[in-house]
Amino acid sequence: QDGIFVSDVWRKFKLKTKNLNEGSIILGQLMKRDGDTLKISVAFKIDKLADDMGLAQANTVSTPMTKGGLRLLLEDTSEVQSEYPYLSYLGSILWIATVARPDIAYTAGVLSRFSAAPRSKAVQALKHCVRYLLGTKDLSFLYRSSKDTKLSVSNIVAYSDSDWAGDLGNGKSTTGYVIMLNGGPICWKSRKQTIVAKSTAEAEYVATSACASEVLWFRNIYEEL
Repeated sequence: QDGIFVSDVWRKFKLKTKNLNEGSIILGQLMKRDGDTLKISVAFKIDKLADDMGLAQANTVSTPMTKGGLRLLLEDTSEVQSEYPYLSYLGSILWIATVARPDIAYTAGVLSRFSAAPRSKAVQALKHCVRYLLGTKDLSFLYRSSKDTKLSVSNIVAYSDSDWAGDLGNGKSTTGYVIMLNGGPICWKSRKQTIVAKSTAEAEYVATSACASEVLWFRNIYEEL
């Protein structure tokens, strides 16, 4: 018998779909069902974004963020690139980060901080992120069926982490976490903390607390299914 999670996702959300390479486009994602596994990919969305930006033939890179990271962007004093469609491309990156690519969640968050007045380094960083996505477009989620008839706490695995005082402007840290169900991620987040942590331990506790709250919420939801 198919596991609850994979079967429910396929049955409840397979409404209006478009066939593509023996898969189905559901909510903008390519989903392929193979026995007791479900594979989710957004490779075709990445190809379209790269093509729109004129980067389809660009060299790929191995990291989502440019060397120097946030510091380099904050120190940039060049003119604002008001004619560049930064917000449009950033919106696509945020969508990809939200639905299928937790590995660019932090980068997407950093790029968002410069959406009001993107300067040269921010534009370069945005293009760098797309080149990274282009080189890793075949990365996808793989969900496996569970033989359990009811979700238990042991089905959920979570990881959390944080930096410390990573924002050079106000000294705030960044929380990051990912929650897994049956081997596949179901929730992830990278967000600047609302307080100024006085130590690395405090920053870690803040991140762990946010992650634990999300785990409890998911546990309660799935126990009611």
